[in-house]
Amino acid sequence: MDTKPAQALSGNDLFSACQYGRPVSKDVCYGYVVGALAQISAGIQKAKRDGTDYPWDICISNEYSYKQYVDIFMEYLRANKAQRHIDGSWLFLSAMAEAVPCS
Repeated sequence: MDTKPAQALSGNDLFSACQYGRPVSKDVCYGYVVGALAQISAGIQKAKRDGTDYPWDICISNEYSYKQYVDIFMEYLRANKAQRHIDGSWLFLSAMAEAVPCS
């Protein structure tokens, strides 16, 4: 069987998926954001357990709804059109570091 490595979603893919009014795409968008937030949270917890620093200055808060995190991400993608071709996870981390830093 010939297999290909999984391809990461680009910022363009996620920007398209996060456009409101498209139910299936919206579910993909929310799923991506929820998963990314869970990974950030897990990374922060692991760094604390290991006594190391998490490499991104991001503070995830229950004060924000998932929709608000989606909105933050979409705003970042709109403002950084020239970068949308790169890996969406990098763009998501950049958006969160800019919008919800710990400091």
